[in-house]
Amino acid sequence: MGRGTMRILLTGLLCLLSLAEICLGHTQGWSRLFEDEISEFHDEELSWELGGGDVPTWLQGRYIKNGPARLNFPNQTRFYTNWMDGWGKLHSFTFNGPQVTFSGKLLEPPLYKATLAAGDLVPSTTLSGLTPTDWTLAERAEIAAMYATQTAYDNQNVLPVKLGETYIAATDWPMVTYFDPDTLETLGVEHPKPISSGQCAHWIKEPGTPNMLNFQMHLGILGTSFHLYRWKPEDTYREDEEIAHFNPEMDSVIHSFSVTETHALFFFYPFVPNIAEMWAHNFHAFEVMEWHEQDMEVAVIRLADGHVDRFHAPPTFSAHHANAYNLEDGKFVLDLCPTAFENFAEYMLIENIAYPPEETTANLTSSEQFTRYIIDVPNESITPQGFESPEEFPQFNQFDFPTINEEYRGKEYCWVYGWVALDYARHTLIKRNVCGQGGEKMFSLEDQYYGEASFVPNPEGVEEDDGVLVTIGFDGPREQSYLLILNATDMTQIDRAYTQHIVPFSFHGIFFQ
Repeated sequence: MGRGTMRILLTGLLCLLSLAEICLGHTQGWSRLFEDEISEFHDEELSWELGGGDVPTWLQGRYIKNGPARLNFPNQTRFYTNWMDGWGKLHSFTFNGPQVTFSGKLLEPPLYKATLAAGDLVPSTTLSGLTPTDWTLAERAEIAAMYATQTAYDNQNVLPVKLGETYIAATDWPMVTYFDPDTLETLGVEHPKPISSGQCAHWIKEPGTPNMLNFQMHLGILGTSFHLYRWKPEDTYREDEEIAHFNPEMDSVIHSFSVTETHALFFFYPFVPNIAEMWAHNFHAFEVMEWHEQDMEVAVIRLADGHVDRFHAPPTFSAHHANAYNLEDGKFVLDLCPTAFENFAEYMLIENIAYPPEETTANLTSSEQFTRYIIDVPNESITPQGFESPEEFPQFNQFDFPTINEEYRGKEYCWVYGWVALDYARHTLIKRNVCGQGGEKMFSLEDQYYGEASFVPNPEGVEEDDGVLVTIGFDGPREQSYLLILNATDMTQIDRAYTQHIVPFSFHGIFFQ
């Protein structure tokens, strides 16, 4: 064999190895994250890979993660097509410094219990369609009747929330599921007093108080009304204080909002559920979402007395706000992660997310740049501003699931942490400076998959970024989940602790101190 022939063969072999790395190197084990994980377990002790000596002793509390974990049942005749229709499961990590125990249990709201008893899907609202058959005419009639009692949906699989000393699981659907943080036992569900069409999954703390804020959309004879509520620590879900209400021009999808030390800020995007089409679309909520080519409505609500300023502005869409704060003369800063509204319906389809195409390197987290809006109430205008992007990683400006030091909620701040996904399965956690002072950092390991990171501040810290990030990782080659602790200052790994149970793919987790 001549040298030329040998060179060609070696070149071809290297190309094949390179292709294999591209095709396999970033998705090993990925599909395991979308398998059912229904086991119940409690207080399993975890061991740190590096011994736990660098895990801060001040890390005290619970990190609770909520997300889909069950799609399948024994006698199933039809199946979900959207991962977010999977029934919710809580995973809890209890910290006493470096000592950590791990628990997991499925939430058990009424519709889950009915599905479990039937061994098959029972009539209810879902986010996306079913396969191979959908609800029958009689089943659709049954679902329609459930809307009068607000019981057509109860799969609260997005976020854990703490109201006073009470823990709830929440989504954008107007209801909550109570659970015991020690046992993860489901304690019951509760619905709003008025018939409602929406609330916000991202409850938000009122700055400077122990109170929580959220809204509800109420359905009435004259249309939809928007109500902003305050919950004090002693209040239950149905015992709230109304801050303000009005009739918005659009029944918008609002997955998160912002708050300053004095005001709540809302963007009513022209992305609206056409409720009149629910029957025709078999009560699949994502199938009736519509984008309207019109301006959005901006609402600025004073928390002290409920005064509302409203005006129009060019539209955007975002699932997640980062933070906001006051400027002078009736102006406000609002930072958010714009995203394509189509992602709401398409991103989590099982055929897309569990088995992603290999040929694309697109940024699937966000199609737009992280944006600052200057809201000028006296002039009824908003001005978008961009951030410079470091050349080595343009996605520092294209991230989602923003996390901040919550002690800076509603205040001027410099650091935001986020999550970037390329090709669904190429994940990077980033740290972004919004004050223009540099210092951006990133953390990414091949074949390792992450969810949103939760910032836990050092109680004796002086700097805004003095703390740790807590999240769940998945080791693709080992096909094993692990608890991950990062230094929030330099984004280096402090330690990781592998678990004996896979934590299925989800985004949100909250550290409760």
